[in-house]
Amino acid sequence: MNLLIALHGKPGSGEDWELLLDALDLDKTWSVWTPTRPVEGASLADLIATIDLHITESRPERVVVLAYSWGCWLALQHALIGARAPDALVLLNPYIVAESPISPVVRALLAVPGLGTWLLSRTAPQRAADFVAKSFAPDEPEPALASALIGRLARGRVWRGAVVATQEHVAAPLPHLGDFLIPTLALVGEHDTVAAAPIHGPALPRNAEIQQIDGAGHALPWTPLSQVAPALQRWLDARMDAWSTTHDG
Repeated sequence: MNLLIALHGKPGSGEDWELLLDALDLDKTWSVWTPTRPVEGASLADLIATIDLHITESRPERVVVLAYSWGCWLALQHALIGARAPDALVLLNPYIVAESPISPVVRALLAVPGLGTWLLSRTAPQRAADFVAKSFAPDEPEPALASALIGRLARGRVWRGAVVATQEHVAAPLPHLGDFLIPTLALVGEHDTVAAAPIHGPALPRNAEIQQIDGAGHALPWTPLSQVAPALQRWLDARMDAWSTTHDG
């Protein structure tokens, strides 16, 4: 059995993978796990321990980690310090350099029990709408999809969790990945302004195969599936063929 672990972005949830995973042709040899980060945040150590525990309990032959945006930073951290490194990584819109540290004043306010969530709840609906619009730019999401995403994100607890995730990101920058040996595919949007290529591209593993998705922004788990799903499928199939050849040999 092979295990595909899909790590969402910040903010986000395991539900964010539904459209893309439905578009893939994964046979019965694959088990898929789409965890949702604790709503109000968790430490990097706890997140990695959760991934390690699931891998240990699943006892897979191969592990592939699929990650989106901030989840790519988590995937790379796990690959470096987790108990079992994945056999391959797929990074969508990799946001791996922490660009916006949380100010000391904001950290102090958010640390007050109840206050931080209350403050963020006042702006959560607008934050959610702005986040979705910026992620899908230069296009617009279908109304039903936009409504579903905004509905999941328009809560103060969600944005407090995003703040915690940012703090963890700032506190644990990735080292130079020049000697990174795990096969890695990075799919980047041509018009992605959230994870801009000049900032995040140089931080990718040197061995990463980078494929640009023409016309796309920062929303590759949702659009354009007609480009993203085939690119991901071809790469997974190639990895399976390579592993099969190695196993047979």
